Amino acid sequence: MDTLQVLVIDKDAAFRQGVVDAIRDSALLPGLVIQQATSAHAYFDAPGDVSALDGLIVDWDAEPNASVRLAVLRLRFPGAAIIVSSSSNSLLVPRQAFAAGAAGFVRRDGPPLLVRAVIELVLSGEAFALPDHLRPSSMSGV
Repeated sequence: MDTLQVLVIDKDAAFRQGVVDAIRDSALLPGLVIQQATSAHAYFDAPGDVSALDGLIVDWDAEPNASVRLAVLRLRFPGAAIIVSSSSNSLLVPRQAFAAGAAGFVRRDGPPLLVRAVIELVLSGEAFALPDHLRPSSMSGV
């Protein structure tokens, strides 16, 4: 198996470590390398190659205009699958994240097995069908 490079961008060290712990027993190991950063800027400022990422896990709630941030990350890492995390209970958040190009969504307080399953699904390139209530076309009237 080739190495998969994943970056968890989140200001909360406990959440970043929780993601690492959740995928510790992943079927993707031993080819999975997880890096952590408090922000995209901190990662870009670090020495080394910052272009070869297969996946990003980012906090949707970290900035006021998350869809713009996601677009910038998609341009910077065009081959990376992006998984968005959020603490919001609103169904609008995953809808917006998927409409902005996210490949996956997890709640920040989600069970570790679910977090791992979403990460494995997205990084293995599996297809993912959105439930009807999350499809962008069903957003009219929201």
